[in-house]
Amino acid sequence: MELSGQLVEKFKDQAFSVVDSSSKAYWATQLQSFGSLTEEELLDVLCFFCDFVDNTSFSKDVAVVTQLTEKFLEVTSHKEFADSDLVKHTVAYGLGAFAHALPSEAFKPFLSRSVGIIKAITMRDEAFSPENMEATENAMGALAKIAYKHIGADVSEADLCGVLGFLPFTSDESEAVTTHRYFLEQVQDSSSVLHSAAVKPAAQEALRKLREHVA
Repeated sequence: MELSGQLVEKFKDQAFSVVDSSSKAYWATQLQSFGSLTEEELLDVLCFFCDFVDNTSFSKDVAVVTQLTEKFLEVTSHKEFADSDLVKHTVAYGLGAFAHALPSEAFKPFLSRSVGIIKAITMRDEAFSPENMEATENAMGALAKIAYKHIGADVSEADLCGVLGFLPFTSDESEAVTTHRYFLEQVQDSSSVLHSAAVKPAAQEALRKLREHVA
């Protein structure tokens, strides 16, 4: 999985056809039968689809991304993996990526549960301790992706401002780059919720701190 992930992270859609034809079918089969996998094997499968949706035009396939959302949520309820923090954290990341890819009507049936899974990570005791910070930042990044596309009762402008207050992320360099990329894309989109009166001050401050971070 690591090679596939590196390919799509580095080459984006240029690697799409290679990964799509060489390995996607294998990972799809693995995901369908996830109950027979070890935790390590399952994490490889989940990470593959997170990377594939995050970095390629695979994200535009509404039907398939909807199926992935359903499957990721199913994973969290499976008795073998329900108590695994690593699985929960990876699922949370994926739900953020899928939410950002899907239109509102497609993600609506999954919105409340997805936000609940993510907030269970960001609001747990000692969420911001050094040993938990990487998982917390990744979950906050997922929450921001949901907020960018599905702001409302389940994930509010205040939730988004709370996440922006922690930018820049530093615990996981690879995931931080992705979260910051999504944020900067939203800054450039004049219709984004970042430009609303309630969020704009927090977005401007986050942008200032991000500029200082990379200077």
